[in-house]
Amino acid sequence: MSLNWSYVGPDHGQTIYPKNSSEFQRLYTGNTGNLVYYYATRCCIAFSNRKFGFGAKPEIINKIGNGLVFSLANQLGSHTDLGKRGMRLEQLDVPVVGLGLGAQIKEQTEDLSFIPQGTVDWIRQLTERSIGSSPNLTVRGDYTYSILEKLGLADKALPIGCQTNFINPNANLGKTIIDRFNSTGMKKISIAAGSPYNKDFSKLEGSLLNLAINNKGRYIVQHPMDLINVTINYSKEDFKHSFERILPFYQKLGFSEEELVESIENKFRVFVDPTQWMLEHQYSDIVIGTRIHGVQSALQAGVPAICLYIDSRTKELCEKMKIPHANARNYPQGINQGNINQIINDWNYEDYDISRVKLARQFKEFLKLNNINPSTSLTSLANAS
Repeated sequence: MSLNWSYVGPDHGQTIYPKNSSEFQRLYTGNTGNLVYYYATRCCIAFSNRKFGFGAKPEIINKIGNGLVFSLANQLGSHTDLGKRGMRLEQLDVPVVGLGLGAQIKEQTEDLSFIPQGTVDWIRQLTERSIGSSPNLTVRGDYTYSILEKLGLADKALPIGCQTNFINPNANLGKTIIDRFNSTGMKKISIAAGSPYNKDFSKLEGSLLNLAINNKGRYIVQHPMDLINVTINYSKEDFKHSFERILPFYQKLGFSEEELVESIENKFRVFVDPTQWMLEHQYSDIVIGTRIHGVQSALQAGVPAICLYIDSRTKELCEKMKIPHANARNYPQGINQGNINQIINDWNYEDYDISRVKLARQFKEFLKLNNINPSTSLTSLANAS
């Protein structure tokens, strides 16, 4: 019998309009790609109890909730100490399930000292709060799983990639994507925008913006807040402050002040509604960039897309889910249409479809073993022959 599980995530829903930049950052975590991630969790699970925000008090949860599902993201790294920032799991009386935990580090390493002890202890507490002996934690890939093996926690973990892989119930999604690419080509190239601040990938980012400018595309911004601020343009003061911060970086990439303003007005986009974001992708022939969830939102909409991975986190996700991908470091001077065409042509969409259904089945079984009802959408994908 399934319990009444609660979703833990952004607690604003669609009910609060962010009136300024600070409120936007608070509501949307400063990276709108996270909203696609949380949306995917709700697409995969038939939640039957109330939703809890990140700041929910354990005593309230114990009174109202029967079980909690956390979307954990890339929190296995030096940037986050879950022992300080995570919910106080030792105060919970309800079972807990964690989804999508990933390691974040520039290059994969056997040295685990980059992970705070508080995070290790928090994950151990989570795995101890399962219903039975089955895994109650999914992880993003084989590298993250190997870390948990070294920590003695792998028996409670299942590597299935990211739940964004299961938004679309079409079991032949890869074929749909490649057929679309073959029929439309690359007349409209849109970008899952990264950041011009990273000197290792700045020329690549400049080439991506140029692709959008020269090929009727969009430059879809997720992060950082300076790019979001100039795109939304809450006020003249906000725009001026952020524009002055980003301008020197784009000037180094060959854009004049006037060209950058024109690009912002005509190409830059920000989305906080994942459904609308996915609908927007239908405009494009292909989406490419360094933002994994921006790329995934396109793929799940049936639109060709390529992730240019920049670190261990995005690399293991791309490999586990078998999405079209390439190492961003292969294009230090930028990327062109010929490169894009080669990446798509090298992609094995049949392996992608087979793997995706297999992972969906594993995820469905994982949920059932934790007494969680999978959604009809996930069930449809997992049951595909």
